[in-house]
Amino acid sequence: MEQEQLRQLQLEMAQQVEICTTGEGYMPQGDDLYFTMDIQYEGDLAHIAVVVKDFNEHISEVFVQTLPVEVEYVPGFFAFREGPLLKQVIEKIIAETDFYPNLLIIDGHGIAHPRRLGLAAWLGVELGIPAIGCAKRTLLKYDVEKPTTRGAYTLVWQDGEEVGAVLCTQNEVKPVYVSVGHRIALITAINIVLSLAIQYRQVEAIRIADQKARQLAKGVTNEVVLLS
Repeated sequence: MEQEQLRQLQLEMAQQVEICTTGEGYMPQGDDLYFTMDIQYEGDLAHIAVVVKDFNEHISEVFVQTLPVEVEYVPGFFAFREGPLLKQVIEKIIAETDFYPNLLIIDGHGIAHPRRLGLAAWLGVELGIPAIGCAKRTLLKYDVEKPTTRGAYTLVWQDGEEVGAVLCTQNEVKPVYVSVGHRIALITAINIVLSLAIQYRQVEAIRIADQKARQLAKGVTNEVVLLS
């Protein structure tokens, strides 16, 4: 697909993102399941790990699968490369297990994207599931003071609209960039990320997904469920 077609598709999908205001949208419950995920690429192969957890910490499972990469990387259109791979694995978990995600937490962006459709927004719209983007780097240029105290955040604006927040999850540590993916309010997303980033900068389950995807790429499959 040509870049202009991808750009138009992004703009169309961005209109489908449901952005909620404070007190509306998804609110976490103790038994709710959230999925985090990561991909490690090796040539034409994608090594994918999806971590399934609940907010009460009673459930913790890791599912992995290796899939062929069919879409090349184009800057600014990352969701069209990684999104279909993650969607395929998530749908497989839903179809073959009793796990269904109440929330997706993505190491990427939601609407804090030049065309308001980062990976978290793409997956949220495609799957119809509430989603949060929690990235380590920003895609937008802005001039705000980065917070340095755990729990502090600075809002990010684009064209006069609130699109995300720069959130400090650990004292004197680089912040993360939180944005709405789908069907959730920004303040809810901020609170969830903060509650799940207990010891490190990033949400712990995202760190686990990253580790397991790297291990899968090396042929290590300890403590994971292999999907066929």
